[in-house]
Amino acid sequence: MALHPKEKAEQMAKELGAQALPEAEKRYGVALEMLDLKEQGFWLDVIEHIKTQ
Repeated sequence: MALHPKEKAEQMAKELGAQALPEAEKRYGVALEMLDLKEQGFWLDVIEHIKTQ
């Protein structure tokens, strides 16, 4: 998780295209299951950046 959420969103959009949002949502779900608040916040930010691209 070295990248800023905006950078991660851009990277995922470039690499995964239309699958970027479902992948980010999946990773957010994993963070929810693990009760990892830091990861949850990171992936929520990534999801928001993907949606606004």
